[in-house]
Amino acid sequence: MTRGVQAVGLAAALAAAGLIAGIVWAIPSGSVVNAMIAMGRTPWGAVTLVDLYVGFAIAYGWILVVERRTWPRLGWLVLMLSLGNLATALFVMSRCFGAKSVAEVFTATRS
Repeated sequence: MTRGVQAVGLAAALAAAGLIAGIVWAIPSGSVVNAMIAMGRTPWGAVTLVDLYVGFAIAYGWILVVERRTWPRLGWLVLMLSLGNLATALFVMSRCFGAKSVAEVFTATRS
């Protein structure tokens, strides 16, 4: 594993840890569904939610390119829809294992 792959893995792990901390902090405040409904009632809230889901679609498109097996693809979709970008960070971390270069983390090629 190169320093570049280690850096990518560390960045993804830090992102995952930050998202987990945010989720733990937000849980006592109430339902995520109710918060999203309230957020979606304002123009900026609606744009923010659209932006979020466009990002999910782009990230999932990348997952479809680099993950060729059907069941893992479906599993990552379920995780993305339930955990959001925490799942994206976990996917990046999973791609770092066994990668010999940063290019291998982000592309479909593995040697």
